[in-house]
Amino acid sequence: MKNTTEAVLKILNDEAFLNDIKRLSDNQSQHSFQGVSMEEAYSRFLLIKQVLLNAIENGALDRVALGRRTAIHNNIDALNKSRSDINQIINLIEATYDNIEIAGLFAAGNSATNYKKELAELAKLKSEHVDFNNGYRKVKDQFIEIEDAQNDLEELIDTIEKTKANIDQNKVDSDAKIAAIQSKLQEANNIQK
Repeated sequence: MKNTTEAVLKILNDEAFLNDIKRLSDNQSQHSFQGVSMEEAYSRFLLIKQVLLNAIENGALDRVALGRRTAIHNNIDALNKSRSDINQIINLIEATYDNIEIAGLFAAGNSATNYKKELAELAKLKSEHVDFNNGYRKVKDQFIEIEDAQNDLEELIDTIEKTKANIDQNKVDSDAKIAAIQSKLQEANNIQK
């Protein structure tokens, strides 16, 4: 890896730098300089970052002519050093974007290797989607079974409660009949005496 490439990678991996740019975008997203809002610039910055990381990973940045690679490095370095000057940041993001475009790194980032990786990832996502849908259907079917079992249980509880109420009423009726019979027996015993 060439020195300029290593320097760009180091800046792009600097969390403090990335957080400062994001915070500036979050706090001043509507600020505009030369017709470009900070929100648009930040969106471009994220693209620049991804393209440069891909170009570093696949060696494309090292193959860029020294002058253009140095210009990209100088833009990224100046961006890193100008964290508080929003107009300068917007300007540098636009300049970096132009240099990356001129260097052909947008196209280099979409090499056959990347397409293969993306197709493999797409196939994996499709498989995960199918697995998710199958799992969802199973859970949905189990939920329906649980609802059916709950309805059956509620009907059984209702039947038990009605049966208990009937038993309680029969007990009351039986107790009343037994009391009436005992009363008549008592009367009969009293008459016999």
